[in-house]
Amino acid sequence: MQVLSSAKMQMSAVALLLLGFGSPAHSQTYDELTLQVRDVNDPDAPIKVAAGQVTFKQEIDSYRVKSTCAMHVELENVSFRTVLAYEVSFFALPHYGGAYSRVDRSDNFFTQNVTFTAGSKEALEYDCSRTTAQANERGPLTPRKYTGVPRAELKLVFVEFLDGARYGTSDWGDHLSEGRADTTARLKELLQAYRSGGETALHASMAQALARPDNPEYTQDALRIFDHNLQTGGIEAFVSKLNERLKAAQEHANVM
Repeated sequence: MQVLSSAKMQMSAVALLLLGFGSPAHSQTYDELTLQVRDVNDPDAPIKVAAGQVTFKQEIDSYRVKSTCAMHVELENVSFRTVLAYEVSFFALPHYGGAYSRVDRSDNFFTQNVTFTAGSKEALEYDCSRTTAQANERGPLTPRKYTGVPRAELKLVFVEFLDGARYGTSDWGDHLSEGRADTTARLKELLQAYRSGGETALHASMAQALARPDNPEYTQDALRIFDHNLQTGGIEAFVSKLNERLKAAQEHANVM
């Protein structure tokens, strides 16, 4: 299972940095802008951007900016090791509507067959569309085009390899071991609840786990994924996957 941070669901708060105000105007649709995603990593980075592009379109009416944004990037593992976890940051600046930024994190600690091996590629795809509203008292909007060079960039922040070696540093990476340990403990509690009290006890244990105020962000994100699987996949399939995840965690812990 690939544990994805909630950062994948959050967009930058940068808004209307590049807009002016003027006389009312009817809705306008601007030409699409497609940018190649530039690799801004150091030469020794173990993950590179093999290919990538992001497409923007901005529509501005009197009181809002509606932006559509679609990105596809292929990351390539150019090292000689299998990548277990990584963190990358993305930044883009189109002609209109302000800047976009996000952080993507991936961890396969609870996956038995890790596929991001040496020489392989992994895709990142997401829709970063948004609508930015402007208070009416500020007056109607008139677009002002960014005069610099639009750009899209991706940078590798942190990597952990299957053997425990690391590249780079980040707050998320610094707390990765803690998040995994807490998540493992919560999963063991779920399994024990099922063994002792069946399905009813399992659902109660899941609710208790999600409500814990001391859960690290990593653990809370993982529990939400597990809870979704429990609600949609059936009890037997869930328990089977739970055993698989715990087995994978133990295998990776032994290697590291």
